[in-house]
Amino acid sequence: MDQFYTAHKKRQEFSPRYHQPYGLNLMKPSQQLNSPPYSSLSAHETSFHSSIINKDPKTISNAELKNLLDQHPKKLKKMRRKNPQQQLLILIDFISTLCRVPKSTLLSVAQNKFFTLLQMPFTDLLQRWRHSSSLTENEIYMFRSIVKLVKRFIKATDANEVLPSWLLDSMFLNIIADCLTNIATSEKFLYDTNNRLLKYFTRLIETYILYQEYFDDENHSDQDTFVLLLDPILQCLTSSHYINAFTNISEDKKSMTTIEKFILLKCPSFLISYNGNYAYYFFEEKYL
Repeated sequence: MDQFYTAHKKRQEFSPRYHQPYGLNLMKPSQQLNSPPYSSLSAHETSFHSSIINKDPKTISNAELKNLLDQHPKKLKKMRRKNPQQQLLILIDFISTLCRVPKSTLLSVAQNKFFTLLQMPFTDLLQRWRHSSSLTENEIYMFRSIVKLVKRFIKATDANEVLPSWLLDSMFLNIIADCLTNIATSEKFLYDTNNRLLKYFTRLIETYILYQEYFDDENHSDQDTFVLLLDPILQCLTSSHYINAFTNISEDKKSMTTIEKFILLKCPSFLISYNGNYAYYFFEEKYL
């Protein structure tokens, strides 16, 4: 985390967009190049940032992408002590670029250390959302970007060996489990101010559903890894939130709310997609 992300003591100081309403259409970080905090970049740092946002993701070569990935941690580390805002915003731009490169190009750099280093900032975002139930605007954008990148990785390959290993790390999954438990037991995660974060967290759960569907192979050594999420998912499905969502849903509604999609669609889908050895034991012992 030292290389990418600095804990932010005060939200007001961290994000120039913090006081803007949640419903506002915000500029992407790359659209703020001539305004703070980008205006304080040195010529060398501006050149590096331009090399990211001015690249056409669809035409970037494997070698060019590898070069950017290799130098990115070093550049951000130099910025860390100057201005954490620069660090985060440029990282967001870079991840957004990665989400748009061709699948074959993305897979060519799948083993790059850059993707391993994303675990720490993402873990920190999940932890602070779990404890405070809110994040700054830039942090929300960061959360969204990482989830989008992970989902793109899963859709791009049929070999789980090329995916970031931290996705299946037990400590990381336990943090997700804690978030699920908090959602099941607390009302604050259902407030309107949390709508986008819950939406992106739902997408994170969806990536694990996709993983289990894409790599549904009894020979995979990690097939039982997701047992860590079973009980928290079931807590959501047996919570008052589920009862309220199920009771209030109507045939006349043209679309589902974020909480309805999460608790009525994705939570059951996760259970259905789970194919580990503990499935029968878990349900028989706990719920039969």
